[in-house]
Amino acid sequence: MLLQPICGILTYEAVVEEEGMRKLLRTGLVFLLVCAAAAEQFERIERHALKTSAAEFERLTKWALGKGLKNKAQWALKWAERLGLEAKRLARLQESLKNLQAVQSDEKTLKDWGRKRRVVCRGVARRLERVYKAGRKVSKPDALKRLDGYLFWMLELDGTKRRWRYLVKEIRAALGVKAYERAAELAERGLALEPPKDMRRKLEDFADTAKRDRVILEKLPNHPLRYYIALPRNWSRHAERRWAVLVAIDGAGSGFQGRAFAYKKARKNLPLIVVAPCTFSNTNSWRKYTKWYDAQTIKEATKDPLGWDEKALLALVAHLTKRYNAEDKVYITGFSGGGMACYMMIFKHPNLLAGAAPACANFYRNYLHLRGRFKPDDLNFPIHIITGAKDAYAKQIKRKGAALPGIDIQTENALRQLRALGYPNIKHTRYPKMGHSAACNEVIETFKPYILGQKKRSDKLQ
Repeated sequence: MLLQPICGILTYEAVVEEEGMRKLLRTGLVFLLVCAAAAEQFERIERHALKTSAAEFERLTKWALGKGLKNKAQWALKWAERLGLEAKRLARLQESLKNLQAVQSDEKTLKDWGRKRRVVCRGVARRLERVYKAGRKVSKPDALKRLDGYLFWMLELDGTKRRWRYLVKEIRAALGVKAYERAAELAERGLALEPPKDMRRKLEDFADTAKRDRVILEKLPNHPLRYYIALPRNWSRHAERRWAVLVAIDGAGSGFQGRAFAYKKARKNLPLIVVAPCTFSNTNSWRKYTKWYDAQTIKEATKDPLGWDEKALLALVAHLTKRYNAEDKVYITGFSGGGMACYMMIFKHPNLLAGAAPACANFYRNYLHLRGRFKPDDLNFPIHIITGAKDAYAKQIKRKGAALPGIDIQTENALRQLRALGYPNIKHTRYPKMGHSAACNEVIETFKPYILGQKKRSDKLQ
């Protein structure tokens, strides 16, 4: 008799569970349909906005061409291309621009250009704003990336306060979910557009908050180099001081981010900016470099890795001085394969260095032809060469079946050249318990008294 009620209860529970599953599936299906509809609507608005906007800039280009305003036509054509003007129409305009003879324009023509330009910019910015609003409901990564572009385009064309507030909202959202790299990138892109004064300070604060005591990936504004940067905890762009910089170049493993983290940890509270550039001369295996560079950059850089790195490091030092209030002379270290670029800077650009510490570093070049190129003061900085007695590569390096001279022989060669060229402040430490190591703590300890001002650049190493 008990069996029938129990079976009834079980049947009822199964029915309830089945009904619950049906409701869940219906809810999920409705959600997917809503998302699909939102994505379709967004793409429709996006296509229409881009096509219409490209046509407006096409007309503006033609008007400028007709008036002989070559530079103005070039500017308008750039926007038409950005917005996706059809290739054939773009090519015709490019040909017309190429053959155009610029003429001296009168004041009325220039005023007309200014008025037409403002009308087109405002109209295009309004359309991009509609695309941006519609896209907020879309979650596809590629669509969200495009939305970032549209946001900055509208700011560039017609940056109203409301549109600048969109950017602030995006940055706050990124900081809220601890997406510090995204927050920093958005803030820096906004600053590059010369925002209103009140907005500039806000964006500066956002950028600094995202970067302090964290490792962030950035790109140079005037060179393809990507680099990881870790600002000290107390860094401020508004401080009345210059900041010491350590450029740390990784070895064949190309673990640039890890190298930045290691030196960030080793510096502790030292007022030192750590930068780990994504260089090429440290290795001959570039498969993983697609995470930092496009195919064309990799192709160009790998033709002459050390030459590419040299230009990159010079641009990096100049950028850090301008953008991060860095001292005009930097500290540099290179681990293993990173020693190639480190030694290159020591021999070819000593005037840019506050100190150098190659660590278990490779060195295959001959720089003796540079004798007499630099003043004695340029060469008078601390150079601490660090090696390990237990380095597996101390005696020999095997590469693709070939046996190359080990770190010990390479180091002796480097020391011989440094002495021959008159570098006065050289120290070589071979740590008895150290293997093949970047020696982060030893590098920091070498530079610490110089960074803290306890020693001058010309003072001897201990």
